[in-house]
Amino acid sequence: MDRIMCFWIVILQSVLESKAHGSLRWPPSWYDPGGAIGMRTGFESDSCTAGCGHQFHQLEANFREECACMWYTQGTEIPGKPTIPLKDPARTFHHMPSAISDRPVKLQPVNWQWVKHNPWSAPGTSPVDSPCGLMGGNVKKSAEAVKGLRKEGIYVPWHPKENYGDDAIDRKFQDVVTTEWVQGSVVDVAWGISAQHGGGYSYRLCKVPPEGTVGLTEECFRNQVLNFVGDTSWLQFGENEAHRRAIPAVRVTKGTFPPGSMWTRDPIPTCAQHAGGNTCWHGPMFPPPIKGIYGYGDEHSDGFQFSIVDKVEVPAHLPPGEYALSWRWDVEDGAQVWAQCSSVRIIPKGSTPARFVQPPLPSNVHLLTRLNKGPNFSPPECQSWCNADFNCLAFEIGGCDAGRCKGPCFHFYRSRSDCTSSPLTQCYYKEAGNVFRFIGRSNQTTPWLHLLVLALHALLLVPLSQGATRTVARKKQT
Repeated sequence: MDRIMCFWIVILQSVLESKAHGSLRWPPSWYDPGGAIGMRTGFESDSCTAGCGHQFHQLEANFREECACMWYTQGTEIPGKPTIPLKDPARTFHHMPSAISDRPVKLQPVNWQWVKHNPWSAPGTSPVDSPCGLMGGNVKKSAEAVKGLRKEGIYVPWHPKENYGDDAIDRKFQDVVTTEWVQGSVVDVAWGISAQHGGGYSYRLCKVPPEGTVGLTEECFRNQVLNFVGDTSWLQFGENEAHRRAIPAVRVTKGTFPPGSMWTRDPIPTCAQHAGGNTCWHGPMFPPPIKGIYGYGDEHSDGFQFSIVDKVEVPAHLPPGEYALSWRWDVEDGAQVWAQCSSVRIIPKGSTPARFVQPPLPSNVHLLTRLNKGPNFSPPECQSWCNADFNCLAFEIGGCDAGRCKGPCFHFYRSRSDCTSSPLTQCYYKEAGNVFRFIGRSNQTTPWLHLLVLALHALLLVPLSQGATRTVARKKQT
C-alpha cells in the first residue's frame, strides 16, 4: 500500500472508526442544554449523550448528529518534530499488533511512524479548525479522504448535510449554562471518554470579546492554559460527588505548547491489541488506575460510565467577566483533536458562586438496566470495575467453560423495574435460551440465597458450558 493511499485511509478511519470520541462534562458544556446530562451516567453512549439529534451521522453510523462528542478537528498533525519521546511515561501507546486481526496475534513495540505525527507527540502544537470544535469534524478533509479512496477503487458513500462542519463558536446553542468561578479559587473540571485512543488533555480560558463567541480564537485560549492542582485525578461514577475514586495523575509540562503549559495524560488505557480488532485479547495497553477499567469504548460497549475529574486553579489576576472554557484533548492514535467549550463567569474574590440545579433527564434519554463493559474480560477484572462503580449492583461474565470464564462483561445498574420487592425471587431477570441471571442489591442479597440461586441454575436449568453466562449476584463491599 503506497503512502498516498495510507494517508487517505488514516484520515478517513479517524471518521469511520470513531477514532477517539470524548466530551467536556463539567462545567456543563454548550452542547448540553440546561446541563441536563452533565456527569450523569447509566445510559447508552454515556458521554456522547448530551445534545444528540435524531439522525445518525452519515460517516459515523454509531453516533448521532449534534452529540457533544461530535465536535472536533480531524486530519491534523504536529507541524514539527515530536517533543515527547516514544518511551516517555506520558505516552499511552507502547505496543501494537503484528497483524490486523480480531483474533489473538503477537504484539510488537509500537511503530514510531504510527504515532510520531499525531497530536500527542507534541501537545498543543497541532492546528485546530476551532477552539470549540466542528460538528462532525472538517467536511473538506473528510471529502478529500473519500475522494482519494474512490480513486483507489474503494467506494465510500457520503452525502454530507448542510450543518456538517459547523463551527461551535458560530452556533446559537439553546439553554447554555453559565458556571460561576471565583478569582483565585480551585474548581472541578471533568470530561468523559466515548471511544478511547489515548493522548492527553488541558483546560484553557478566554475572555469572551465584545462580538461574542464568534470572536473566540485558539490563540486566545493558548494564552491562558489552566494549571492542574495536585497529582490526583478522580473517576466519578455519576453526578454524585461522593461517588469518586482517586487515581494518580500523570502531569506533563515538558515538551508542551505553549512552553511549560500543563497537560494531563489520559489515565485510561485502551486494549494492548489496539487497532488489531475489537477484542482485548492481551489486556490493557498499560496498567490501569483501577484493575479492569480499560478498553476501547465506543460501539464495543455502552461506554465507560464515569467522568475523569481534575482540579484546576482559576488565576487570581483575571478580571471578573464572561469567559469561555475550552477543553482540548490531543489524541495519540489518530490525527485528531477534540476541543469543546463551556461558559464561565469569573466573579470577585469573596463572592459566593451561584449553585447549579440540574434539570431532569431529557425524555429521549433512557436509563439502562444492563450495561455492556466490553468483550474478553476475566471475572476479577469485571468484578473489580463493578466494585469501583458505586452504581453497579451486580456483574455478569460470559465465555464460561469448565468453571473458567473470559468473555463479555456486563454490569447491572438496577434490577428489573428497579426491583425492591420481597420476596427477592421476583427480581429474577430472564434471558433468552433459558439462562437465568439473579440481580440483587448488595445490601439485600444474602450469601445463602446467592448459593441457592446458583445451585438451582446448575441443577435445573443449564450448565456453565461454552458460550453460557455466569452471574455474580453481589458486588464486594468497598
